[in-house]
Amino acid sequence: MGARAGQGSSTHLCGNQSKFGVELPIEARGTRCGVASRLLKRPCRVSFHRGWSCLSYRGNAPFIAWFPTEDVFSRHKYPAVVLLRAPCGEVTMSDFGKPTQGSPTRRQFVADDIVRCRLIKPSQRVEEVEAALGPPDNTETYRGRLTLLYWLGPERDALIRIDPEYLGIETNSGSVSAVLFIQG
Repeated sequence: MGARAGQGSSTHLCGNQSKFGVELPIEARGTRCGVASRLLKRPCRVSFHRGWSCLSYRGNAPFIAWFPTEDVFSRHKYPAVVLLRAPCGEVTMSDFGKPTQGSPTRRQFVADDIVRCRLIKPSQRVEEVEAALGPPDNTETYRGRLTLLYWLGPERDALIRIDPEYLGIETNSGSVSAVLFIQG
């Protein structure tokens, strides 16, 4: 990873941090573990008046990434502190219904693993999904296809978080046809 003047380009594993009951590896890229330790005590948000900001990401990207605020619009690679994801063999859907506060939410954390690890399979029955996740927060029907919508929290990948984020379970004839994230 490239580094700016005066900063090393090394990557350090800095132990683990428990997030929603799961131990996630901490990685410091181009910075020290002491910096990582201090940053991980703060809430995850973009803060233009502080030196470092944080965003949470979906998919295979790190779950949480801290970066220098001045680099938020930069195209070069910058120092970062990230919480990596747990291997798929260690994830479960059991905590999806537990309440949470802050950003990112527990539901976002679990939904990431549901999509990333394909924990809900095509052709799985709607009844099985509801048994695992609980009843949906809302549903939509379009052209005879039902979509189960589970509210996850405020959108994560935006500087200003104004839209909600949902886990959408699209169904066809009572079976899952797609699992996706929906914003808006």
